[in-house]
Amino acid sequence: MYSGKNPSALKSQRALAWTLYELMQSCAYQKITITELCAQAGVSRQTFYQLFASKDEVIRMFLRIKLRRGFEDIDDRDCVDLSDIIRDLLFPLERDRAFLRLLYRNGLDGPVSDELLRVISIATERVQVAHSRRTRGYADAFLAGGLTNLLLAWVIDDEPLSDHAVARIISDILQGRYYTDPLI
Repeated sequence: MYSGKNPSALKSQRALAWTLYELMQSCAYQKITITELCAQAGVSRQTFYQLFASKDEVIRMFLRIKLRRGFEDIDDRDCVDLSDIIRDLLFPLERDRAFLRLLYRNGLDGPVSDELLRVISIATERVQVAHSRRTRGYADAFLAGGLTNLLLAWVIDDEPLSDHAVARIISDILQGRYYTDPLI
């Protein structure tokens, strides 16, 4: 995936991402061709392949943009705990549940899980230095897998809990309180 700063390339990346999002609203992801995507976005296939290796990379870029929003101010805080990290992950996604619904409906939970793991690893590296990178990788994978499935439940819920309520539940689960303390 292209990660440079060329304004024209970045504009083409955004056009492809938004076009894919729009096409997915009326057509299954697997049925959307690169040729169709490029034609709708006004970008050549050659440009597409200079920017992305696949349609999955377009989805990953879109997810990165959305997930990055939640972590923009994490370095400016004095104290960051697990609830903060979870809330920071959920908040930008809460505003666009329709996007997540499209991803899950199209069987794209793999990129969701991968991108959650990527941002969780970045966040926990900033706040948890006591554990080795290796063991933290296991913990991050556990959290990303759980969050991927939690997001699925949250997206299909007609009356979803707020990001604060979900963050509290996850924190209570991970601290061993949810299943042992009465009526948390």
